[in-house]
Amino acid sequence: MARYKFECEVCLEDRNEPRAQVRFIAGIAICKDCIRDGVVPRFAKALKNEIEYPVKYASTILSIDDFRDLVPAEVLTAWPARIKEYETPVHHRVYCSHLTLAPAGAHGSPRRLEVCGNFLGSTKTSDQICSKCNSWSKDHHLNCMLPKATTQCNV
Repeated sequence: MARYKFECEVCLEDRNEPRAQVRFIAGIAICKDCIRDGVVPRFAKALKNEIEYPVKYASTILSIDDFRDLVPAEVLTAWPARIKEYETPVHHRVYCSHLTLAPAGAHGSPRRLEVCGNFLGSTKTSDQICSKCNSWSKDHHLNCMLPKATTQCNV
């Protein structure tokens, strides 16, 4: 296996790694450890918070496909659906508005009702079964969660 000698631009350590483990972002050589510790966690953060999307290193937008061997399986599994949500304009997003029973909280606090909130798609494709709570989405609006027949909605 061919090896590559370089100085990692992040940790500034001299490295001698298998060529396949060296990543280049915007022409900068970065070692596997710095990618694993500093870049890969950004994909998990982007799953939880849209403000972290798209994932960037400096000003370079990163593709999860370039880091598949290092990204945890649960992030890879959830990524396509989350990106579909993020790439749908906010005013076209449809979320499940059905009430579900939340799991019991810490220290035995009682269960409570909460809105499912699962992303269902765009307003153009919203008639479907929610994969999270198994409710049918046809009759509710995207942001206000009022029934579509309600005239008070401005969506």
